[in-house]
This record gives sequence, structure tokens and C-alpha cells, in this order.
Amino acid sequence: MRTVVLAFFFGVAGVTHAIADGTAAQMTLEAFYGTCLANGPSFERTKAAATLFKWKPLSPEALTMLAPQQTPDRFEGWLVTSDGYPEKTIVGVTQGRLDGKPVLTCTMAVVGVNGKDVEAIFLKRLTPRKVGELNDGMQENRMYKLTTGLQDAEQTVSVLLASPANAEPIVVLSSMIADVKR
Repeated sequence: MRTVVLAFFFGVAGVTHAIADGTAAQMTLEAFYGTCLANGPSFERTKAAATLFKWKPLSPEALTMLAPQQTPDRFEGWLVTSDGYPEKTIVGVTQGRLDGKPVLTCTMAVVGVNGKDVEAIFLKRLTPRKVGELNDGMQENRMYKLTTGLQDAEQTVSVLLASPANAEPIVVLSSMIADVKR
């Protein structure tokens, strides 16, 4: 369902350039690494980047449709409009709870990039440990654990690959880490 929402959102936003080569996959992983993995998810840092680079805030309706299923304490998202990111990129961050424990998440969704290429680069570069997989025929979701970045803390990374009918492919990369400050 969220995959369809992303495809619709980008269609409505009027973004039309496709991203289909290995360079786009590399750019997608680099953007995800820099935004979500290098320092771990950070609500404040990501919000500051959005302000500095003049990313476009998502409408309340888009936020509601894209928010995690467990109601977060805080959730913000943006259509990314700065260099270093593929054209069709959304970034969202949350502060919330998972099974009662405080967590931070950072999610990046990109339309029109080959998600399998992104995942292959992710696996080669960061060598995460695969901990789960779901495949419903329309989308594939794999979960990984890895320790990376300055925090040197274990992160859970989700890689969701979707190919909606009559729409461009979508890759959704998400990182979650324990929020030790709360």
C-alpha cells in the first residue's frame, strides 16, 4: 500500500525523469549512507539538513499515509531537492517506540532506480548480516543488521524493493537504531 502511495505521490509531484543506471544506484546508496547510516538516524540532524538545503516538506496527508504503522512520537518528511540525491527522493525521520523501547528511524524512498543494484552495492560495501526476508510477489523486503558509522551501534536496515504494475520501480531504504537519549 505504501508503495502505491509513493508511486502516486511522485506522479502528482510531476517528477518525470527516470533513473535507471548503475550510477543512480551508487548515488542512492551514497545518499542513504550519508543521510541515515553514517551517524545513525537523527531527527534533529536530518531536519537541519532539510532546512539548510530547502527540501520541500511533505503535506500532512502524505505524512499520514507514509508514517510508520506504530504511531510515532514525531515524524517529518521531505521531497529532496538538493544535489547528491536522485531526483525522485523522499526522506523521512521518526522518533518513536518499538515494543515499548525508544527508537529513531530514517527512511529514504527513491522512484525509478534499480533497487537490486542498490542492494548489491549495499551488500558489497557494508557486508551486513541478513536477519529476515518477506516476499509477497509484488514487493521484496529484506532486513539486515550492521554496525557502522560514528556511533558504532548496531542498526537494523530494511531494504524494500517494489515494482508496481504500470509504474517505475521503487526502493525504500530504512535504518532504525535505539534512541539512547530517551
